[in-house]
Amino acid sequence: MVVITSSELEANQNKFFDMAEKEPILVKRGKFLFELRRVPQPYENPSPSGDPWFNHPKNRQLLQERIEEYKKGEGKGVSLSSEEDIQSFLENLE
Repeated sequence: MVVITSSELEANQNKFFDMAEKEPILVKRGKFLFELRRVPQPYENPSPSGDPWFNHPKNRQLLQERIEEYKKGEGKGVSLSSEEDIQSFLENLE
């Protein structure tokens, strides 16, 4: 474990981030120590726009299930071809 100052980190970020891949780095700032270490990234949002809907695991699971149903021909699709269809669909949502 290595202890450095915040100034050292600022001056040599790449060096200390590379070191943090192998061992924890403690950064001393005032009276406090902050740990710099590598942790696995738990999840990467697949949405190109970063839509937060995809951040929830249940939403991703539901989407995956619907994709599988569609591939098997079991999906329940809705075709909306007119303004009236859209309005009726929206009014009947639960």
